[in-house]
Amino acid sequence: MKNELRQSIIRISIIGPISSGKTFAAKLIHKNLENSVYFNCDDFVDELYKKDNQGYKIINKKFSDKYLTRKKQIDKKKLAQDIFSKPEIKKQMEDLIHPLVMAEIKKIIKNHKNKIIIIESLPSIIKLFKPSSVIEIISDFSNIQKRNKKFEPKILKKIYNSYNSPKITKIQIQNNETKTKFKNKVLYCSTLKK
Repeated sequence: MKNELRQSIIRISIIGPISSGKTFAAKLIHKNLENSVYFNCDDFVDELYKKDNQGYKIINKKFSDKYLTRKKQIDKKKLAQDIFSKPEIKKQMEDLIHPLVMAEIKKIIKNHKNKIIIIESLPSIIKLFKPSSVIEIISDFSNIQKRNKKFEPKILKKIYNSYNSPKITKIQIQNNETKTKFKNKVLYCSTLKK
């Protein structure tokens, strides 16, 4: 695994709390950086959770139907609520899902050896992914609350407060102003400004 992770030219990890602007930043960097590949861990996990996919099966095996809706889909809101309020559930989910995410990252690195790999991820994945650069997007909760209508404010606050900035060297970008100012900061900080 270690040798496979070292084969790509550059590995960039984009991290930050929920709704901070990670996806916007990662896609912008990918768009402006030739020879790059973009992977969003959240999108991959969403795929895993779809009915009869590997993550769906693993969750149902571990928790029975605790996290299923009436339509037999993964109840992501209920799962998120438990992950961010019950440390033992968070640990169990990380133990179940992170190996699947890392296996996919390994595939991407193996299939794109001469490309720059941009991964939008969680800080817990960084330890496994070992990026060359880390860009952390941070934002005040009031701005995150304006951007995220998916979760109730109480749950969103728990998710936001559960984010722990890793103690590693990183570029930090504040996203508390206009989208244009944020875009310019991302392009400047990633040295990709056209």
